[in-house]
Amino acid sequence: MNKVVLAVLIAFLFAGTSFAADKLDKYDSAYVSTLNMTDEEAAELYGIDSTKLNQGPTLQQINEENPTYVKRDYDHRQQVIVGSVVMFCVALAMVDGKSYVQVYWIMGRSVNSRNRVFEMEAKTGFMKTKAFDESKLTDPHLIIYYPARHTADVQIITNGDQTDTIYNAIKLGGTFESALATRQYEDDAPNFTPRISGIHYKNAQPAVYKLSILKSRNNCEDAGCERMTFEFEKALPGLGHFISTYETDGNPIPSFKGFPQLMPIFDNAEDTLKKYWAALDKDNKVSLMVKWIDRKTFKAKTLIVNKNK
Repeated sequence: MNKVVLAVLIAFLFAGTSFAADKLDKYDSAYVSTLNMTDEEAAELYGIDSTKLNQGPTLQQINEENPTYVKRDYDHRQQVIVGSVVMFCVALAMVDGKSYVQVYWIMGRSVNSRNRVFEMEAKTGFMKTKAFDESKLTDPHLIIYYPARHTADVQIITNGDQTDTIYNAIKLGGTFESALATRQYEDDAPNFTPRISGIHYKNAQPAVYKLSILKSRNNCEDAGCERMTFEFEKALPGLGHFISTYETDGNPIPSFKGFPQLMPIFDNAEDTLKKYWAALDKDNKVSLMVKWIDRKTFKAKTLIVNKNK
């Protein structure tokens, strides 16, 4: 089966590939245009063995076969794989040529942050965070929100209430960028947690999906808000682009740096949910979502796992 691929808390992903880290180091950039490339040409560009597109590697296999993929330039890549850092993550992707994928997880160390679950809203199909134990909820303003909303033409995923800002702006004729221009990083000094957001489009324009980060510079609000949007014109087989709030641990916690990173996706929603949940740190993981979006109808299947049950 031919495989194709969007991490916001976000990740967009494709299923089933292996690749060479040296080529990724050269081309891992939002400035490489793959719009007019065939799947085979894109695979060659990213060092993907096209004969292995149907063989979804496990995270363990990727680590064993090519440790530089995990450790490359950013320590957070390895930390996210093993789940040792508290962060919100989003990945965006596509699989089997028929489905887009969104992967989103949250982690926490404080009682307030860990006291959450993902919950689907039956009437709308939107996903929201909710306090698991209402009696332990102390400050809801940065932890209770809708991570995932959608319209007939877009699928939105974020790590905060900017989901609503994007959703409302698009319904009124605005754009992903114009909505986020009205927001900035979170008001949780001294970390000033970045707002990370992702969007899938039913009809490419020309981007298939976008990722955004709004962050402070060196955890200093005096420098203003740094705004970065990454546009991807072609989904890659077996791979998705991932972005997180933080680069690594620290005091204050340093924000994510550089370009969105490549991460693997697997053959179906169930395997993707299982393998990413198993990869996250058992003490700090809170909730994980995998959304499988039909490319033609744009209808989605959403799978959720919560630590609190």
